[in-house]
Amino acid sequence: MAFDIPYHRHPGFRPINDLVPGNDNADNPVEFDLAPAWGADLARIKSIVLASLGLTQTSDWSPEIQAAVIAAFDSGAKAFVNTVEAIRGLTIPAVMAVRAGLLVEVPKVPGTLTPDPGAKVPVTTGLAFSLICGAVPAMALHVATKIAEISQKTEVDPRFFVQPSGSGGTVTRDTPATTAGSAPATSRRRGTAGKRSRRTK
Repeated sequence: MAFDIPYHRHPGFRPINDLVPGNDNADNPVEFDLAPAWGADLARIKSIVLASLGLTQTSDWSPEIQAAVIAAFDSGAKAFVNTVEAIRGLTIPAVMAVRAGLLVEVPKVPGTLTPDPGAKVPVTTGLAFSLICGAVPAMALHVATKIAEISQKTEVDPRFFVQPSGSGGTVTRDTPATTAGSAPATSRRRGTAGKRSRRTK
């Protein structure tokens, strides 16, 4: 009997209209192709969800919350590299791309040496999104929440880890479990290295 591990992707995930006005009916909608998070990335996705909520909803901006949000974005953003397979329809200003490290400098106005203030840069990869997600926490939260949802579907059924019925709860053994092995069966001697041998007359 073979066991097929589930793997759930979500190609063509569209952010809601509240985040991208008119996205549902746009000719060139913003879409993300999403993959489930594994291992450390799953922890990072959950940290991004908490960090985004901290930025968008919290009213108590204590030093502890601030530190937690900073740490979550510093480490959590990396999760988008492996979980966002492709992005379509999303652009950012070139000056923003320079700040994020996607460009070295703002493109020039054609035929001049003047930086083009209206230049746009497409965001097409998870790596690029990971570099700008801190500037769009609501969208980062929306995408991360969907990734967390499909990641949960990919996890192995937790019922596999439940003890079989009739096991009687906690397993007990007659012999206590220890890290030391059983002592080999050898003949016992009364003498030890520390005892003096009997003197013969």
